[in-house]
Amino acid sequence: MTYILSNETKKIMWTAKKIAKILNTPYEGRDIEVENFHFDTRLLGKNDCFIALDKGHEYLKNSGAVLTIGEHDADLIVKNSHKALWQLAEYARDHSKAKRIAITGSVGKTTTKHFLHQALSQVYKNVVASDKSYNNHIGVPLTLTKLKEDTDIGIFEIGSNHPGEIAPLSKLVQPDIAVVTNISEAHIGNYKDGLEGIRKEKFSIKDGLKKEGIFIGPDVMFQDVDVSFPQEHHKKNLSIVIEILKALGISLHQIDFSKLTVPSSRGKIHKITLNGKRLTIIDDAYNAPYLGMKAALYELSKYQGRRVAVLADMGELGEHEDRLHKEIINYARSLSIDEIIPCGSLFAKVLKVKPVDKANLLEWFKDGDSILFKGSNVSGLGRVVQKILNKI
Repeated sequence: MTYILSNETKKIMWTAKKIAKILNTPYEGRDIEVENFHFDTRLLGKNDCFIALDKGHEYLKNSGAVLTIGEHDADLIVKNSHKALWQLAEYARDHSKAKRIAITGSVGKTTTKHFLHQALSQVYKNVVASDKSYNNHIGVPLTLTKLKEDTDIGIFEIGSNHPGEIAPLSKLVQPDIAVVTNISEAHIGNYKDGLEGIRKEKFSIKDGLKKEGIFIGPDVMFQDVDVSFPQEHHKKNLSIVIEILKALGISLHQIDFSKLTVPSSRGKIHKITLNGKRLTIIDDAYNAPYLGMKAALYELSKYQGRRVAVLADMGELGEHEDRLHKEIINYARSLSIDEIIPCGSLFAKVLKVKPVDKANLLEWFKDGDSILFKGSNVSGLGRVVQKILNKI
C-alpha cells in the first residue's frame, strides 16, 4: 500500500496530524512533531510517540509521551495497535529512498548486522539498522518507522522461532538484498520436518525480495579479509558483510575493517584477578544456539591453561534435545576442554551429574583458568558474569 500526502518535506518529519491521516483516525489536538515511536515507556525521548501494544495499554495514562497511539485512552484511537504500527512502517518504507537489506539465519544475524552497520556508515551519511535484536513482528516494523526520506540504507534483522514468521516480515521490508547467514538446529523443536523446515523458513526471506533484488545464501563462496577478532567465527559474519558490500558496488578499499567491533556480550573477554585467582572470563551468555555453542567451545579450546565451559541448556529443541546436548558434550571433549560445568538439567543429564548452582560457580575456578559462559539471556548466566565482574 502506498500513501500519498500533500505538502511533503524533503525529510519525513512525523507529526500528530500526519500520523492521524495515515491511520485514518480523528485527531483534534495541536500538530506536534514526533521523532520516534516506542512500545516501551522507558525508552521514550521528549519528542517520541508511545504506541501501546497489548499490556502496554496499562501505561498509556502515565507514559509521559507527547503523543500516544492505542486501542483506548490514547490521543489517537485505533482498532488494532499492531496493525497501526505496520501501517506506519509501510508509509516510512514507501517514502524513503533507502536501499533495504534484510538478514536472517540460525546464528550470526545480530553480529552480521552490527558489522554491516559499522562498515556502511563509513560510506553513507544516513544508515538505519535494527536496534539490539529487534527482529520480530514488532521490532521489524518499528525499525522501518526510523527511515527518513533521505536515509541511504536500512538494515533489518529478521528472526523466527516458528514456521511462517519470516515471509510476512520480508514482504513488509521489501528488501533490495536478502541474506541467509546459515542454517542450523536452533528452535528445531518447533519444526515438524526438522532441519529442512528451518531451511524453508529461512529461505522464505526471498518472498519479499524485490524483483531485481539480490539474494545471498549460506553457500556463497566468500572472500576473506585479514582482520583480527578475538573469536574466529566472527570472520564468517564479516565474509557475509563483504558479499553485501560487493552487491552494493562498494569497493573494499573504502572500508577500514580495523574499526569494526563485536557487539557487547557477544564473546566479550575480561582478564581479571579475583580472590587471588587470575581468570579470563569469556562472556558469551547472550544466546545459545547449537552452532553458536560449537563455535564458542572451539574458541575456548585455543586458550592456554585450564579451559572451563560453563554451559546453560539449549532451548526449543523438542525431541532432538537429548541428542544435540550429547553432541555438544562430545564436541567439547574432542576439543580437550578440561572442565564442563552444567548449569542446566539437560547438560547435567548427559554428564550424569546434578546441575551446578550458579551462585556457587566461583568455587569451581582455579588460578589461570579460561572460563566460557555460554547460555541464553533467560538462563541468567549473563547476570552471573556481571556479579563476578562487580566483585573485582
